[in-house]
Amino acid sequence: MQTHAAKEALWLQSFVEDILGAKVEAMNINCNNQGAIALAKDNKYHSRTKHIDLRYHFIREAVKDEKILMTYIPTDENLSDIFTKALARPKFEGFVAKLGLTKF
Repeated sequence: MQTHAAKEALWLQSFVEDILGAKVEAMNINCNNQGAIALAKDNKYHSRTKHIDLRYHFIREAVKDEKILMTYIPTDENLSDIFTKALARPKFEGFVAKLGLTKF
């Protein structure tokens, strides 16, 4: 999933740079998987991760080139879960409130 987000972020950067003609700052990608963030930032576990798919190498290159930033966000604060998971009612209602959604 992070690979798709990274590709979209890089495409948006390129699009904005083409339109405005100015360099765009690195885009931030929030992720609740600390292992994925560690792999994107550093290849220190090479003997255990040499089988990792090319898509993670793509993300690592984008992070190294400072085109994207990966930031950890705890699962309890991950608003995207409302769109991707079945949630308990209190958590769902909390995310609805954080998104600013209301009943009519």
